[in-house]
Amino acid sequence: MEDRMTPSEYATWTERRKLGRWRYIIRHWLLTKGALLGVFAFVTKWAGLFRKGSNAWQDWALDSILVALIFGTIMGWIEWSSAEGRYAEGAESDEAEPEVDCLKCGATIPAGETRCPACGWTFEETNTPT
Repeated sequence: MEDRMTPSEYATWTERRKLGRWRYIIRHWLLTKGALLGVFAFVTKWAGLFRKGSNAWQDWALDSILVALIFGTIMGWIEWSSAEGRYAEGAESDEAEPEVDCLKCGATIPAGETRCPACGWTFEETNTPT
């Protein structure tokens, strides 16, 4: 299971969710990372451009666009789904439970505990007949 979002990640994702899944994928994946991968794919084929013939660059350009679209869509979808799962869990709390002093003996009661380790006094109410 993944970690929960930090409060700043939670706030950022709250804003990004307003775009909707497809607008987010287009803006944050297709137009950025997908386009860069498409340009890289085209440039790596550039060396063989003049050997194949005059229309080969059109095929390579189309291949590069398809690579960008497929990569951007898949990766954007994965990131959106992952972030939505983490978003549903909520943000981590910045506030940790503090340690408290026992009201009976003054010893420190660890955070999250309800019983004093020194004297056994507890915050919990006990049902005693009166």
